[in-house]
Amino acid sequence: MDGLEHSPGWNAANPAFCLLGTAGVAVHAVAMLIFGPGIHTEAEEAAQRQLIAEHGVICDELDKGQGDPVRERCLILTLT
Repeated sequence: MDGLEHSPGWNAANPAFCLLGTAGVAVHAVAMLIFGPGIHTEAEEAAQRQLIAEHGVICDELDKGQGDPVRERCLILTLT
């Protein structure tokens, strides 16, 4: 008795599944080429804004508030 893999229906559908999968991978690759750099840049900018905000809170807790000439140095030191 032959298995499902050797049935005529499977033999007819197998190339279609292969083409569908290849087309799906190709569409994903093209989408990543088009949209990937923008998404990556947005994520980096959001992470940088979050990091600066967190370090601003640290400098505020160290009494280096807005207008303090030492605040910029505090931010630089905490970011490195």
